[in-house]
Amino acid sequence: MTNQTLYTCITSHEHHAFRRNSIPSRAEEYHAAGLTPAQRMSARFCEMAAEEAAHPHILPGQKIVLMRTLPNGPDVLTAEEWDEIRKDHFIHESGYISNICPDHMSLVKTGFKAARVGADPLAVA
Repeated sequence: MTNQTLYTCITSHEHHAFRRNSIPSRAEEYHAAGLTPAQRMSARFCEMAAEEAAHPHILPGQKIVLMRTLPNGPDVLTAEEWDEIRKDHFIHESGYISNICPDHMSLVKTGFKAARVGADPLAVA
């Protein structure tokens, strides 16, 4: 697959044909476990990334696969938690971060393997 073919596939939204059902909401579980919103988002991201890794869609001729097949992830806060937040705050769009900006220098310094050791997004500190 050429760069232009892949570019056209993405910009024309042809890749949406490969989208599947997302993971189920874990908001009630997260609430019961007392997880912070950041811990919940991390857990959701890890679960979605694991699901993508377990079921990748590779286009013909493609060598590097970074195509998302899951739609946006489910809510990580319960309806009651959102009601409480909305009492005092205006919520932009869905209320969550929309981009991830990792600290690449820390990863370069320690290495990916060292950074993953003991990484459990559901662990409550």
